[in-house]
Amino acid sequence: MKSMLNGILIVITSLFLMTNVLVSNVLAVKDAGQAARYLRIGVGARALGMGGAFVAVADDASACYWNPAGLVQLKNKEVQAMYSLLSIDRKYNFLNYAQPLKDDRCFGVSVVDFGVGDIRETKSPEDKNIGMFDDQENALIVSYAGNMENGLLLGGNLKYITQSMNPSEGKQSAYGISIDMGMLWKAKPNLTVGLLLQDVGGSLKWNTGHKDCLPVVIKAGTAYRLMDNNLLLAFDVEKVAHNKKSRLHLGGEYNLNENIAFRLGVISAYDTFPTAGLSLKFPLLLFTKQTFCIDYAFAPDTFSDFEEIDGSKYNHRVSVVVGF
Repeated sequence: MKSMLNGILIVITSLFLMTNVLVSNVLAVKDAGQAARYLRIGVGARALGMGGAFVAVADDASACYWNPAGLVQLKNKEVQAMYSLLSIDRKYNFLNYAQPLKDDRCFGVSVVDFGVGDIRETKSPEDKNIGMFDDQENALIVSYAGNMENGLLLGGNLKYITQSMNPSEGKQSAYGISIDMGMLWKAKPNLTVGLLLQDVGGSLKWNTGHKDCLPVVIKAGTAYRLMDNNLLLAFDVEKVAHNKKSRLHLGGEYNLNENIAFRLGVISAYDTFPTAGLSLKFPLLLFTKQTFCIDYAFAPDTFSDFEEIDGSKYNHRVSVVVGF
């Protein structure tokens, strides 16, 4: 038991150092701002209930977001949808489909829908309110993953990103492409290590001629299963290129039985925020080979930079997963 704990500690320390070195010396984007920040909120109530510690888990359809390499672990086709109740007139929803293919490969497609309504438009320097406008942002994600044998899984995403606004000066729109690259290594039957690079080479090109670069995000994590796979513990380190501090994600999932699971998590950066969640799974009444699962998460109202979070503001996320 002691040697196992020492091994996990070594992995965690290595992951923390690796993310900082990679972002600082290799993948830092100097002019990266806050473009497409919604892509860093996270999807799937299961993963969010575990504090976002999911890079080394990624064993359901939401792996398209967390680590596309994990899609190879799916045994059946899955459809997943998430609805979020966010503050300040924001909407944030997710829908995806994943399908295992022959020869330990998997394909997935996802849509992320984010929007903000009733944004106050002002005119400088008077700071006079001259109207209200909306902001609509979407991402189409195509995922592919394969098994490289010896416990190594590799996967990638191609994202097509769009944004449109309608201020008084006329409609403005942008589009862009970015790439995700993921790796999942099954070091032992109950121990996995994951690595994800998000939004490599990503940018948004506006019809005004302006260009916004997307900051590269690196996530590294480890997951360990025990108690006959009924208890899952996971730890992630996340580094966003333009942020000075790394984020730590710690989460756990306990399966009470085949149909009920409870989750707890912690997100730590500029402050510490707990998360919680649960799920109910049952077969569909008419089709016994299909499964239907409802996941719920209670998590902080995160956007991208944790120093901006008001710790008193939490919201509810609900996901529906159908396997067939």
